Amino acid sequence: MSKPRRISNQNKQGWAEDGDGQKSKADVFVDSTALVTDPQIIRIFSVLQSKSPKLVKAWLWVLALAIFCAWLASFTYAVFISANPVPRFYDFSPSITVRVVNTASHAAVYLAGCMVEAVFDAVCWAVISGRRGASLTTFLATKKDTGIGTVASLFLTYGGHQLWCILRYFMAYIDSHKALNTLTFSGRLTLMVSGRLIGLPLLSGLSYKDVYYPSQVVSVVGGIAPLHDSVVALEKASYGGSQPTFQEASINTMLISSTNSILTDPKFVTSVAPISPNCRGPDCKSLFLPGGLELVLRADGTTLFDGKEPDDPVIIVHDAPGYQIEFLPQGFTFNTAVDCQVYGLPVSALYACVAGRNNTIFSGFTICPFDLMSSGACQSDLSWTKDLQASVAMIIYQRTSTVAYDRSNFSILSVESLGPAKVTSDEDSVADLQKLFSIMYPQLTTILEDIETSVVKFDSSQAWTDLAYLASVYCLQAEITAAELFLNHGYPSWTNGHRDILEGFLAIPVQFGTLLLQEIDKTVLLTGGMTTTASFARVSFRVRSEPWALVMFTSVVSGLVMCAVLPLLYAHWAAVRRNAGPELSPTLRAAFANGNPFDASPPDMWPSLTSCLFGRCRHNRGKYSTALQSPTPGGGNNTHVVARRVADEVLIAVDRDQDKLDHGSKTTVPGWEKGGFGSWPVGSPP
Repeated sequence: MSKPRRISNQNKQGWAEDGDGQKSKADVFVDSTALVTDPQIIRIFSVLQSKSPKLVKAWLWVLALAIFCAWLASFTYAVFISANPVPRFYDFSPSITVRVVNTASHAAVYLAGCMVEAVFDAVCWAVISGRRGASLTTFLATKKDTGIGTVASLFLTYGGHQLWCILRYFMAYIDSHKALNTLTFSGRLTLMVSGRLIGLPLLSGLSYKDVYYPSQVVSVVGGIAPLHDSVVALEKASYGGSQPTFQEASINTMLISSTNSILTDPKFVTSVAPISPNCRGPDCKSLFLPGGLELVLRADGTTLFDGKEPDDPVIIVHDAPGYQIEFLPQGFTFNTAVDCQVYGLPVSALYACVAGRNNTIFSGFTICPFDLMSSGACQSDLSWTKDLQASVAMIIYQRTSTVAYDRSNFSILSVESLGPAKVTSDEDSVADLQKLFSIMYPQLTTILEDIETSVVKFDSSQAWTDLAYLASVYCLQAEITAAELFLNHGYPSWTNGHRDILEGFLAIPVQFGTLLLQEIDKTVLLTGGMTTTASFARVSFRVRSEPWALVMFTSVVSGLVMCAVLPLLYAHWAAVRRNAGPELSPTLRAAFANGNPFDASPPDMWPSLTSCLFGRCRHNRGKYSTALQSPTPGGGNNTHVVARRVADEVLIAVDRDQDKLDHGSKTTVPGWEKGGFGSWPVGSPP
């Protein structure tokens, strides 16, 4: 074993690696105990200047983490979760908001790491306070300066210290003084990993969407009326007649531009997830028709826009009835005598089939060819009706919805919620669709009979009304025919053109039945259970997150703080009730008379910076770091460490068993600080 010796001031120098000694304050040369095998040696494993500042520092880190994370949680709730408007000083763009939360999460991780290190720096002396002390592995597991590599190697060594390692890096709980002495190593891993992961939940599951802030709520009538109610009202108006047919003519004129585009018009239709298990793949369409803002009236039947409403850009209609339509491919065979009929005029006709089976409506159609239109033979020559150009299966569900509309163009901004679905595509729906087609697109003989009756009665006004209706029917059929010509000659690559036209044709009665009902018998709507509310609202594009992310973050931080508070309370109890005994060796007291002789000299800044730039950056862990990497000198778990006081504010951690030896005998006392071990021959001047 090497002997300490005096070193002249001219030859003073420091060492940072184990095996090189280091110049101390008292000019004492120190050797690593990793090289010492003499069982008579009393080893010094660490030196502490004062316990009080370490406890205060640890409490300050706990307080800083708690305050900062409380602010971060409140900020995250305000900008990610709350439905209320964001406070003005938090109202950033979505990208800046995410950056702020990301930066704050990194800051929380840093604070958590500092708190863990400070807490264990205070606790490591608490576990060796008192008469019994603790095992060396427990002391090393709780020591702040113990590197993660050493902690990992200790974790792989069987013993009670493994629990301290888990607590330190994974946050295990602390139950009692006995647990504190046996939990050595496992706790360290828990705290460290928990501290590194606390920021992850806040950035999980983010989405970007419009958030609405309602300002005024009014009672309205909105949505789509039940299809059967619309058909019944239209039948009364069309056959029997108190209402003039001019209303039907004007409605047909409104529908002209909707035949091809209704299923892509953002004012009427939006895509939703399918309900039917058979609606899968690219051949299936699942569309929702909420009714549109055009159909919304005030509860008294007047228009929603009376000049007194707020100028907010968004209108939200709450819980209004609508229809979800799912279109699926099908191979159904129609009974042409029952299911199919020619609609329209000799110069423009449509052959349509409608049938229902098991809550599914099957439909197909064919458009009269242009050569038969030119000769006016669409109804006399029915050879074109033998094959259907397109067919589709349709399932109709009725469900309520809350929908946000753009006030400027009435388009659908978003579907905020959808209620439970009820299947309405039954046999009655098939009959209703057939009646609706007959009402909206009557046969030419029906129109001519009406005109003839008006002429016979010399009712010229009614005759002109019937002629207007005839013109509107022709225009509607001409629109469908134009789509057919456009498909064949303008867009031959439109592979689903016929089916798209058919689906739009089928959706027209569903969407515009309520519009017809408003024109013919508005009282049905006002008393038919369609009363709901609408809100004028402002809109903001924001980042949104699920509440579970904030709950997880708060839970992890709360657990970290609690698991830090418990060891600190124990450290305070140990500081008051388990004061370290005085060190009796006069040699050790003399060695520490001028302070800690094992303080490592601070590294030169410029060489350290240069080393880091070239990838050789080393953390200054003090003396004899390599000795610490082999934490079993003197027996490992069999070695027990106890704290001893050598000055007013200086504690040393020494071998408890060797400390019991006669201090007057010739022995050597080792010392270690900041990750290293040292030895000191008794009798040498400090």
